Amino acid sequence: MGKQKGIIILEGKCGDKVYYWHPKYGWLVRNVTSVDADRILTDPAFAVVREHNAQFAQSAMFVKALRAAYYPLFQPLADTRMTSRITSAVVKAIQADPALSPNERRLANGDLRQLIDLNFNKETPLQKILTARYSTTDAAGVRTTTFTPQGARFVKTRAGATHFRLVSSIATIAYDATAMAVHTAYSDYIPTKPGGATAITLINAGTPLPDSFLTHVVGVEYFQETNGVYYPLHAKTGNALAIIAAQKVISPQRKALYKRGAIRVGRHRLAPRIQASVMISQERSPAGVRRAARGHPSPGSPGIPGTASG
Repeated sequence: MGKQKGIIILEGKCGDKVYYWHPKYGWLVRNVTSVDADRILTDPAFAVVREHNAQFAQSAMFVKALRAAYYPLFQPLADTRMTSRITSAVVKAIQADPALSPNERRLANGDLRQLIDLNFNKETPLQKILTARYSTTDAAGVRTTTFTPQGARFVKTRAGATHFRLVSSIATIAYDATAMAVHTAYSDYIPTKPGGATAITLINAGTPLPDSFLTHVVGVEYFQETNGVYYPLHAKTGNALAIIAAQKVISPQRKALYKRGAIRVGRHRLAPRIQASVMISQERSPAGVRRAARGHPSPGSPGIPGTASG
């Protein structure tokens, strides 16, 4: 890809070139695409492209809702490629739907576990910052996360940090990404120096939305204490945040509806069968055909109730 290094900075379309600013690579230039947007929307040759665009739009809606749910947590520490990594994982989750056509694939039928172990900052993965082991349990709408130290430390030491804090947050997002519920829990400020480490429990309470996606993130935040005040350190160089769980939530009412529907189907299956048509094609002689016709009038004749006469 061409890169402009001259003293004149151009932006936008100029002839068959487009000049634009990239936040990582600076000023770049590319060729103008030869495919018009209206053609992509209407031309039958681009039907598959439209299906994949619809699939990508579905993933973009969920990613937008996920970002809104965890924005206060990842905003100080996220890297520039965080959104693209989440979008890529969500697209893989949608592609796990067994439906053959991309237009029929839905995230609700896919594999949301593609999001597990996804870090909001690739340079500070949670697996390297958090040395303690953690486990989660669910009971009566309450999700409990227990952190058990390995040795005398919970987290990796960081220069300038005197204390750290653990964070646990869950978010339930509706299938259509129009509603969400978020609950976040923090630990106390814990000294980073080793010694006297005991297990820490964080509780996330709240009733999840019916027919929704549930995601759970865990993170580490570093602080420096001065005169009893805890000042946060630069987040991008040491703090960590990652998704540790992702699953679907189905309401009990819907499960009961599925069960009742199965019972109704069973009753229909055992109901007496009604003959839908009369086979007379096996009668070879004209006399046999006439006898069959007299015994079974045609559907258009006045002899059959509920049908219009021809």
